[in-house]
Amino acid sequence: GRRPPGCAGVGLVGVLRGRQFRPPALAADVRRLLEAVVLVPRALKVEITESIVMQDAAAATATLAELTALGVRIAIDDFGTGYSSLAYLKALPANTLKLDRGFVVDIDTDPRNADIAALVVYLAHKFGMAVPAEGVATAGALALPSDSEVDRAQGTQVARPDAPAHPPQAPHPPAPAR
Repeated sequence: GRRPPGCAGVGLVGVLRGRQFRPPALAADVRRLLEAVVLVPRALKVEITESIVMQDAAAATATLAELTALGVRIAIDDFGTGYSSLAYLKALPANTLKLDRGFVVDIDTDPRNADIAALVVYLAHKFGMAVPAEGVATAGALALPSDSEVDRAQGTQVARPDAPAHPPQAPHPPAPAR
């Protein structure tokens, strides 16, 4: 279907936590959502933490593959902070691997964090994934993107969080014809 006026170029990030990630029903729920809000699948990025994926890696991988087949983009959050395995990194159908703030916070003073960050960025790029760095709160950490080829930075050194003056409204699906 057509997108409502004023929605061209609009994208959404859906952050799934805990019980919200429900294989096998999730892909069908997302498909219905995309149809209801008239959103092209590529405009939706589903973000899920590594720990949720690792609770049942086989089921999560299958569900993420279904979402990818719909055209939805996938981001793995908090990678490297829990149960990660390089074997799963290779198998996950993800577009983005977020470099956790735990590796970024003192990256300019802890060479081990710098080495871990460089390794994660290298691997993710080899697998065709984008890598944003989370928790960039110092000028030293802000230098990270140019030093380690991180794709972008998120954190208070980049921009302070503000409440929008006018929170965006979700488009309403058109009323059924009578």
